[in-house]
Amino acid sequence: MTWKIKYSKQHKKWYLFIIGIVLFVLITLLVYQHYSLPITIPDSVASLSPTSDHSYQIQPFSSKPIPTSWRSINSKPIGIDFKIPQNWKVKELTAKNDIKTLKIIELTSPEFRYSQTEMDTAEQGIRINIELDASVEYESFDQFVKGKAVGHGWADVVNINNHKWLYSNSYALTLYNQKVITITFLSKDLDEGIQIFKQILSSISFDNSTTR
Repeated sequence: MTWKIKYSKQHKKWYLFIIGIVLFVLITLLVYQHYSLPITIPDSVASLSPTSDHSYQIQPFSSKPIPTSWRSINSKPIGIDFKIPQNWKVKELTAKNDIKTLKIIELTSPEFRYSQTEMDTAEQGIRINIELDASVEYESFDQFVKGKAVGHGWADVVNINNHKWLYSNSYALTLYNQKVITITFLSKDLDEGIQIFKQILSSISFDNSTTR
């Protein structure tokens, strides 16, 4: 005796609907398992992470000799000595907001002028700013550079007068008494700006430095 089951069109629609739901659930589970697998970073890529192990190589630093005509400046608010061209202007100020307290030394050549649009742009001359951020402290220079892309196109660690600096052609950062000092320059003539910037950097000395 043979049994024959007749399916109506309505029944077929329900079966197709159920099969579609099952397939959807299966595909969803497969996709979830695929994207929830842990991602392994190859050692060759992980080794490029910025100074996570405090390892870096100190790069050479050099500048042209400082002219004998330059005058010496002692900044008591920041606590450093340095030299600048004889006719440069020096202005010291303090800037505060809810986040930072900055002690600033502004050094400008006599002819310095700038325009302020989206960014400061030098129209003539050179300006060098020395800023001490009193709002943040680091235990050591190694702690300070941790997480920064040293040696990968960001900046290099250099030794200037037995003091470690994070240096690029346009700025330099270091620690003094556990606080960050940042030095930047603005210049119409980039080559001349870099030259004087490096000369002033090479003239800086610290009193009772605790940088390690």
